[in-house]
Amino acid sequence: MKIKMDNEKKIPEWLYEEVNNDNILAKILYNRGINSRDEVKKFLDNKNYKPTLPNDFPNMQEGVKKIVDAIDKDEKIMVYGDYDVDGITSTTILVTFLQQLGAKVDYHIPDRFEEGYGMNKEIIKNIKGDIDLILSCDCGISNYEEVRLAKELGIDVIITDHHDLPDDLPPADIILTPKFFNKEHRAYSLPGAGMAYYLVKGIINFINNNSNYKNIYNSEIKRNQFLDLLALAIIADVVPLKEENRYLLKKGLKFLKETERKSLNKLFELSGINKKLINEEDIAFRIAPILNAAGRMENADIAVEMFLARDEKEIEKLANKLIKINSRRKEIQQKIIEEAEEMIKDQFSNKDSAIILYQPHWHEGLLGIAAGRLAENYNLPALLMTLKEDGKTITGSARSIEEIHINNKLKKVNKYLIKYGGHAGAAGFSLQRDQYTIFKKKLSSLLEDELSKISREESIKVDAKINLNEIDIESYYSLRKLAPFGEENPKPLFITKNCQFIKSRSFSNNKHKRLVVEQNNVKKNAIWWWAGEKKAPEESNLIYNIDLNRFRGKENIQLTVKNIIDAKESGQSNNKYDYLNSLRILDYRNWKEREHIEDKLSKIENAVYYQEGSNSSYYKPVIDRYGIGENNKLVLISFPPSLSILNDLIYNNEPSEIILAFNKKDLKEKEGFIKRLTAILKYILKEKNGKLKINEIAVLTGELEITVEVALKYLKASGYLNLEKIDENNYFIDFSEQKEKVDKKLYKNKLKSLLKESMSFNKFLLKTGPGEILDYVKS
Repeated sequence: MKIKMDNEKKIPEWLYEEVNNDNILAKILYNRGINSRDEVKKFLDNKNYKPTLPNDFPNMQEGVKKIVDAIDKDEKIMVYGDYDVDGITSTTILVTFLQQLGAKVDYHIPDRFEEGYGMNKEIIKNIKGDIDLILSCDCGISNYEEVRLAKELGIDVIITDHHDLPDDLPPADIILTPKFFNKEHRAYSLPGAGMAYYLVKGIINFINNNSNYKNIYNSEIKRNQFLDLLALAIIADVVPLKEENRYLLKKGLKFLKETERKSLNKLFELSGINKKLINEEDIAFRIAPILNAAGRMENADIAVEMFLARDEKEIEKLANKLIKINSRRKEIQQKIIEEAEEMIKDQFSNKDSAIILYQPHWHEGLLGIAAGRLAENYNLPALLMTLKEDGKTITGSARSIEEIHINNKLKKVNKYLIKYGGHAGAAGFSLQRDQYTIFKKKLSSLLEDELSKISREESIKVDAKINLNEIDIESYYSLRKLAPFGEENPKPLFITKNCQFIKSRSFSNNKHKRLVVEQNNVKKNAIWWWAGEKKAPEESNLIYNIDLNRFRGKENIQLTVKNIIDAKESGQSNNKYDYLNSLRILDYRNWKEREHIEDKLSKIENAVYYQEGSNSSYYKPVIDRYGIGENNKLVLISFPPSLSILNDLIYNNEPSEIILAFNKKDLKEKEGFIKRLTAILKYILKEKNGKLKINEIAVLTGELEITVEVALKYLKASGYLNLEKIDENNYFIDFSEQKEKVDKKLYKNKLKSLLKESMSFNKFLLKTGPGEILDYVKS
């Protein structure tokens, strides 16, 4: 493992002053190149940022004047968009605004399968005599021949785009793009919707300053009315979240939470999203996939129609249609990935072989997503292909790794291709079916040779080296000042050296681990996803994000492990836990049947109380299975669901005394697991936008994480809910009566087994003597 980290730099005193002497925040800002007073102020507070003005864009005044004149002359305008979220929102912004100005306006979104990306000659021929001006958005800059055709047919063309400039610019009347700025300009990386947004602002400014055009201006038009749509595009198009994009997104998220747009509000409602709580994660994982699915599976017109519609019934109909399309997209996409995984298992043994796969039945619109997932999982270039309806043409999508420019590699085998195009990380291509074998052979050889030359050593870039004693709740919230996180503004990653792992517990069928890490007597809880059979060494260097675990209003720091390096293979020191020999266990079980015991329990000196479940706690301070108390007596108000969790509580807290204080009644209450779980899920859907954390539900139900996972899959298989996995701990849910073709018996039987195992252990704790319990823990 190679660690990439900026050398320890001396942080200037002025930077500490700007961040109230926050050492961690100062380190991250400085190491990310935000190293002047002005830059820090702009980054942390939008009020200090000076945004780009519409007329800063080259050709803006000419473009604005031509559009306004076209409206004034009653000319017909066509907005020519694209089928992804950026194109959908760009089209909606321009069409809506032009309608507000009283323009004669129509729009066209290309069909991914029939027309492909960008402007199409047949479409241009068909609009001759009907359209006077084409206004493109999120496309057009690479359509030289199509624009030339439009001009020959007497159609004016204004291009608004944000993609890289070609060698030869199309012969449009006017081109508006942030790519005319130099690469260092704050607005250089705007999405297509950003260019459309500034065009709208430019037109408003122009009309306000020219009384001759007041007749086409509606005073009700709001200058910032499209910031909610722009926020969607910035995140969905994965543009860098810095400077102009960051400023607009922070501003746009506020407008999104207060949006009056009926289409968005209906989409939030049907997706189970509380718009007041919406953040960049909701957009990336909930909204963007729904909107993108239309163009991938059918036609993106559906999404544009929904945004432009005014009738609430029509909006609801279209929103429901989008959600159903997205559900189908997820099912088909997963099948492609699963089939590809099986093919990889059967066909690939060389770690330096790129993934090149073909299945004639794969869905063309989903190849890119699936290829991206495989490239990420295997750290190899991945190319997936399918057969078009003509039965003669193979079309494919490629996704690559950082070290290999995939479009350049396709260029070297382009004699076997009909066409290709893209950039370093992603590309699309097509070829005749009879060229497949030779194309695959030549490209495989080319990529294998390239892979053999590059280092396959995993590397990871961290933001700062810190000690565990620097991490607390305040530092977590301080780091949130860096949000929203995304492209080129990732969640901060830290390294802490010379840590001791004093406890490790596997969960989810031994896929992941819960850890307690210690450095200089400071302990923190940690979670290590996909650790599998890896050992958590006693001493090592830890790489992690800082996250938060919330329970019953109490917030605890939790580290999310990304990697462990320089691990020593020695096991845990037995001497560290010699205190078990002097540990006392006191028996207060079934105290609910005795008088005055509850009051006595609450007054135990120097005690911490372990209690899980959805009921509020009478005792203070309370911890859950992930908590670490500062007192040396541990009172078990709840049943730990397994021996491993009981061990966690003991080793994490190192108590001198354990007081058993669970009861027969608590055992009875545990029998209603599914009922408790469904009540919790309803609350999560209503109050948390359907965002669900497995560890939090495990605590609220008092059961194991694997039990919660299996129960969710059982409810999904039963048609009770839709379940979308984000990562191993985070899911999104929404309720649906639509049943999937899944054998729910498998999950039902597994759930029964897990609950039975937990109940058996709890009965053992209830009936067994304290001395025997202690012996069981020691063994």
